[in-house]
Amino acid sequence: MVNGSTSTATITSLLDGIENFNTLEEVILQIARRLLVAVLEALDDTLMPAKPKGYRIAGFRYRTITCLYGDITFKRRLYVKATRKKKRGEGRFLLDEALNLRQGKRLTGRLLKLAVSLATRLPFRQAAEIMAEAGMGQLSHMTIHSEVKRNGLEQKELQEALRNNLFVSGEEPQGKKKKVPVLFIEADGIMIPLQRSKQDRIEVKVGIVYEGWIEKGNARHLKNPRVVMGIYEDGEQFWEALTTEIARYYEIDEKTIYVVNGDGASWVQKTAKEQLPGAIVQLDRYHLHRDIRQAYGNETAQGLMEILAKGQEQVFLDTLEALIEEAPNRKNKQQCQKVYDYCQRYRDNLLDYRLRLPRQLEGQKLYGMGVAETTVDKKIAIRMKKRGMSWSEAGATAMVALLMLKANGELAAWLEKKMPQVEKNPVKVIKEKKISKEDVEEWLRKRVPALVGPEAGTDWVKYTMRQLTRISGAIF
Repeated sequence: MVNGSTSTATITSLLDGIENFNTLEEVILQIARRLLVAVLEALDDTLMPAKPKGYRIAGFRYRTITCLYGDITFKRRLYVKATRKKKRGEGRFLLDEALNLRQGKRLTGRLLKLAVSLATRLPFRQAAEIMAEAGMGQLSHMTIHSEVKRNGLEQKELQEALRNNLFVSGEEPQGKKKKVPVLFIEADGIMIPLQRSKQDRIEVKVGIVYEGWIEKGNARHLKNPRVVMGIYEDGEQFWEALTTEIARYYEIDEKTIYVVNGDGASWVQKTAKEQLPGAIVQLDRYHLHRDIRQAYGNETAQGLMEILAKGQEQVFLDTLEALIEEAPNRKNKQQCQKVYDYCQRYRDNLLDYRLRLPRQLEGQKLYGMGVAETTVDKKIAIRMKKRGMSWSEAGATAMVALLMLKANGELAAWLEKKMPQVEKNPVKVIKEKKISKEDVEEWLRKRVPALVGPEAGTDWVKYTMRQLTRISGAIF
């Protein structure tokens, strides 16, 4: 038994060398690291009686991970399939499986979420510097980059699997779905620079699906928006990916109305109709007005847009054509001709969607569309383009996949997902010296003076400390 004077001496020893609050925090972190190791190893003990049928304990293996408290090294049991032959097979760590500690990965827990989340906002070096300044350990920017790439590409593979299931195997995504009369879709794209590639740039295609609008005071918000973004070979793949996302949440039938808004890119204006038969596709008002203004002038453009707003697309086209001959010079004439040809090519998409909706939707509050440009700027451009950076194609694919999760509020959940934990061909393991229960209890009594010191009767000791030290091997 340890008396009160020993407890006081231990506290005094603990405080030796502490100059300020920062050094006190470091001591607390050291205690936390030791406690975490004890907790992990105790949890491994509790899992042993429930080992899977057909498996035996082959010994122990040590593992080092980086968490919020810094680097910790702990040991846990390796389980292998019991077999008469001494061939190496598959091994499992029950502790890793229970805590979803990814096999072979050092970064884990909240630190993983923090690192990846920072990397979706800042360059990798800046993310690493901020974490170091906050006392989160010396993580290299390449470590963060590796985690972003791995998690992003895994998410991309899942997206591809869902798309293939729907369009190749005909398997509908499972889950609770709802039925809505109309879905609004906005599409846009942004070119980002590539490095170490035959191409200088590559396009990220973006779609936003929502059910309408919600008014809150003077503000107006999209109703249940979901973002789809990625690097696709063509427009067909993009619309398949977007349709797959829709199929996860909505019950679609022949009565469902799609309204698609986008700029003049053919993968929007043309391919959308091919992939969504019966969809109402319109040229984005902002882009259309901008192109007309640049060619015909601001005042003329305003008048032309007013004609179009009245539903008079033929008058609009005739006026555009007639004004070509009034262009002041050859260059401007060519510019006007280009805008006219563009509008003529997509004449079926000129009218505002509100003039083309079925009568059963006339009572709904409807507004102009055009949020895709802002979404592209806020969700992609700020992180991937505006800092003068360039990407490998795999790196860009991974980052876009994570930005999509972030835009939909799913990034944290994805980083916590359960992963299979199977060790292939486990190597020679390290055996541990056995410690009896009595030895552990004696060791704890000597190392946790607060339990028997002058404060042993206080509430915080009785509740907190005793709860913690029920775990064998706790170190203070």
